[in-house]
Amino acid sequence: MAVKVDLLIDKGATFEHSFKWFTVSAGVKTAVSLAGYTARMKIRVKKGDPDPPLAELTTGNGGITLEPAAETGRIDLLIDAAVTDAYTWSTGVYDLELIAPDSKVRRLVQGRVAANDSVTT
Repeated sequence: MAVKVDLLIDKGATFEHSFKWFTVSAGVKTAVSLAGYTARMKIRVKKGDPDPPLAELTTGNGGITLEPAAETGRIDLLIDAAVTDAYTWSTGVYDLELIAPDSKVRRLVQGRVAANDSVTT
């Protein structure tokens, strides 16, 4: 089951956010090794909206970076300031999916997204 995390993007600023994927067994947290994984994330106005999405981040387009080391389980999101500056939308929803080397897909995180207008230009 996906964890709910809401995101806030400041328009005109670089957006950076990190997640860490852990498993818990007998009360012990262990980072998941992301070796061989890919990831994808789309932002839409609402669930079920057709393409194109408001924004799309993937490991292929550089919007998502996975740290494969077992000791971190770290997933980094990055959206350039010039891209966020061009956003004309203010709210949406997203989910983040990880694709394992065996092609199994896991929705890790989902939630709402707000994009705040800047005051300083």
